[in-house]
Amino acid sequence: MAYNRGKKVAEDKIQSSGLPYAIRASMDKIQDVKAGEVLHLMIQIVDEKNIPVVLADNQITCHIEGEARLLGLESGDHNVADNYRDNKQRCKMASCWGM
Repeated sequence: MAYNRGKKVAEDKIQSSGLPYAIRASMDKIQDVKAGEVLHLMIQIVDEKNIPVVLADNQITCHIEGEARLLGLESGDHNVADNYRDNKQRCKMASCWGM
């Protein structure tokens, strides 16, 4: 907790995670999607309590069904020379993103 002149101004907590258990995926938009629109997909590796496993560096493979197509995946890791246009990416700090 952080205080300024006796008044609490901020609060944060750190949670330890368990072992990798599941993959959680979410889109930045799910309603009113127009044809040709680019959406962002966030993929996270989580434990049994849905807490991100920040040390997880598992490789993720995406398969898209329906009208959409995957433009690429990336993890933000500057130490790799992967093909960012394919459907496979190793996570960094439990996450990777797709478009």
